[in-house]
Amino acid sequence: MMNTETADAMLVLRRASDPPRATKASVRRGWVRAFDLDDPTDTPRTFAEVIARLDMQDPPHRYADQVKCAFNRMSDVFGKAPGQVPTDPVVIRKLIADAVPAAVPKMTPARWTRIRSLVTTHLRKSGIEIEPGRDVGGHSAEWSVLLEGAAKPIQLGLSRFASYCTRHAVQPTNVNEATFDQFETYLRDRSLKEDHEAVFRNSVRRWNDAVGAVVGWPQVTIPLKRHARYFSRPWTDFPASYVAEVESFLTSYAVDDIFADDYKDKSAPTTISLRRRQLRLLSSLLVCSGFPIESLTSLSVLVTPENAISAFRVQKDRKGICRSLEQMVWLLSLIADKTVKNSAHAAELRERAKRLSKKLSKRTGMSERNLARLRQFDVPANRAALLNLPYRVFAEARMDEGRDKSDPRRLMLAFAVEMLLFAALRGSNLTALEIDRHFVVIGRGRHQVRHLHIDSEEMKGPDDLEMAMPPDTSALMDEYLALYWPRLASAGSSFLFPNRFGQKRATAHFAQAICAFVREETGLIMHVHLFRHLAVKMYLAAHPGDMETARQFLGHRSDKVTRTHYAESQSNTAHAQYHHTLAEARVSLRQGVR
Repeated sequence: MMNTETADAMLVLRRASDPPRATKASVRRGWVRAFDLDDPTDTPRTFAEVIARLDMQDPPHRYADQVKCAFNRMSDVFGKAPGQVPTDPVVIRKLIADAVPAAVPKMTPARWTRIRSLVTTHLRKSGIEIEPGRDVGGHSAEWSVLLEGAAKPIQLGLSRFASYCTRHAVQPTNVNEATFDQFETYLRDRSLKEDHEAVFRNSVRRWNDAVGAVVGWPQVTIPLKRHARYFSRPWTDFPASYVAEVESFLTSYAVDDIFADDYKDKSAPTTISLRRRQLRLLSSLLVCSGFPIESLTSLSVLVTPENAISAFRVQKDRKGICRSLEQMVWLLSLIADKTVKNSAHAAELRERAKRLSKKLSKRTGMSERNLARLRQFDVPANRAALLNLPYRVFAEARMDEGRDKSDPRRLMLAFAVEMLLFAALRGSNLTALEIDRHFVVIGRGRHQVRHLHIDSEEMKGPDDLEMAMPPDTSALMDEYLALYWPRLASAGSSFLFPNRFGQKRATAHFAQAICAFVREETGLIMHVHLFRHLAVKMYLAAHPGDMETARQFLGHRSDKVTRTHYAESQSNTAHAQYHHTLAEARVSLRQGVR
């Protein structure tokens, strides 16, 4: 139940002479209907205007200091002044999605949640129409009766839609496709949820589930359009001759015949899988450009420059000029040269690829999102929270009365974090780790050392991965294997992080679980590959300029990749060293003057 303090903090801003028009029930529920506002067009345009109105309010808002503090702290997280933060929900949603609250000292997850709640609630009270993040107004009687007879997934999936319909006086019997279109538009323009499209699509699915499962539900089925992201066509849509030629091309890179006239190094299975996806994407892009799918009969058609460029333009409109587009151009130039044997087409595509490479070479350094994620580790408390996370979780498990009560999945995720910190593995290598195949114990007793070994066939780079595990990490692994792994693995399993069937975990799902675990335990926003960036950041902070060690640790063929994609700009270190020299020179001058 909402306490008096929270309710008072969410009162609508009004001039002293204006009579209150929001009902007590609406204030208690935390929302005000659009027609309850004095002047919906007189709304603040920036956070600074919201703060200024709070300062001018007479009588003063009872909790003005708390609300102003929330707006100022949210601006700090965004890295902007309050006057630079607009009150447009679409802009705020983008800023929240890109924000790294942990990069601001003393910004705990609980505090960030409270700040978001105060800001969004007060913006609604100021006249900014924002889709509530939860059901704050209740459902109408008609909606409540229908949802009570539905299964829990339907109730949860349609709760937000039912609230929207209640606020806009739409009864269940009046719902049609246009209602959902309006709901989709409202979510896109007024919701602060980054996954607002997923909310809409889930609402449509649950509505259609309810049509055949809930007694009395309106018999109106809502068509669900295919997600715009999934435009690739299945291989079965393409001519059989074309599919056969694609598979022949891919198979040729899976054979390593050193005595063949056209010998080439065997490609890794992951590389072949990537090329298959790229060719399917390029083929679908060409069809999206208007090319008849039945005319795509061979690879020679795809690598014809005018056709290839048509596909590239569609991809450029979708994603812009990016590395994946450059890779596609190089792939088609390779096919034109080695498979189709058309040197003219290969030369033209190669020239296009060089243009892209030259343009992309100017974009040095990490992406802005990765840079933002790494800034949270400039705060010592955040570094300590992540580095100590595995040992803290295991220590808490030891303190439990009877370790069999500890959640083995939590301990598994904690040890996965330790493996990422210790070895900076890629996600695919992490999930594929097998106890007997990838770990070797050398020596006995106090001199025993456990080694991690991954063959080059499984690595992205050309070399094997071989490293001795630190004693603390090895001891943590012993504890994990002895106490928690048996409760996770079924009989006969050999994987270090098995799924419930004892098999290899899905890489993407395990990566998501690790990131959610880190965020829940520490408040830090991570993705699995960011552990590799963090390793370079910490090492270069301790050993400025030693890029070669970082390159070898990550297993890159050249330090160009390490410098371009993994290392932050070293200008900060150079500036700090110069400023130190400048300060010493000024001290010397002052001492000389004296």
